[in-house]
Amino acid sequence: LLIGQLANSLQKQLNEALADINCAPCSNNMCPRSTQAGITAMCVPEDGGPGKCVDSSTGKCVPGLIGVEGRVDVGTALAGIAPRGSEIELAFGAGGLAASSPQGTTIGLRGGVREVRPAACVAPKNRPAPVMLPLPDFDRDAPANGYDLAFSLSQQVMDDTLYRVQQSGALCLELGNETVAQLESGVLSALLPSLNTFTEGKSVPLRVVIRPVNAPTVVVGEGTIDMNGQPIDPLLLLDWPAVEVDVYALIEDRQTRLFTIQADLKLPFALDVQGCDQLRPVV
Repeated sequence: LLIGQLANSLQKQLNEALADINCAPCSNNMCPRSTQAGITAMCVPEDGGPGKCVDSSTGKCVPGLIGVEGRVDVGTALAGIAPRGSEIELAFGAGGLAASSPQGTTIGLRGGVREVRPAACVAPKNRPAPVMLPLPDFDRDAPANGYDLAFSLSQQVMDDTLYRVQQSGALCLELGNETVAQLESGVLSALLPSLNTFTEGKSVPLRVVIRPVNAPTVVVGEGTIDMNGQPIDPLLLLDWPAVEVDVYALIEDRQTRLFTIQADLKLPFALDVQGCDQLRPVV
């Protein structure tokens, strides 16, 4: 009887301590809100900390995210190449799916990526919401010698991430002479002799603009390579159809489009395992 009472008391104290540790911190004195469920959390100040979020109706801590969450400003990170205002929001956290067996525990992650606002350089498209996927069966797909730790990333998540990146404008890249000094009309004089007529024989700056008409997709393969280290069935195949590249030249103090190249880009990627402690990327 005494052991049972001690165990119950200890379990209650541990649960309260763990729940308090996992409280979501306040962000600028703000806490999550749910207008659909009518739930409002308030920020409770703490000494020397940002404070913690507490559900105003129950008084319990709002669980913190075990994962990563934030906003990536691609336009600032790639200043001068990507357009300003290209931002994406991402959130990946543990929860939703879990399974346990004598062989181990499998924990699923929920989340995704989305653009903060559609960019003016791409055509907005309606994309259906992704379907929920079951947990992977690592024991069924594991090699014969077993494994210690397995990680799975679905093709669905990668495709949706690339679509959101394209919609944010992060793939609307622009390179000029101020970024790459070799971008001058002299490099095209052999292919376009008539260009010298427009430039009066001078070498003028060029500008290359990538227009992502379609979003790239990813095909997941076996990741096999041949004896020469070249991919046979690549682990990841980046498929980017109908990429348009505009080439401009500075003629009479204004940017003039010379021509547009349209191409289908396919980039295979694999990993070559060398020994027990080295991974060599193969492109």
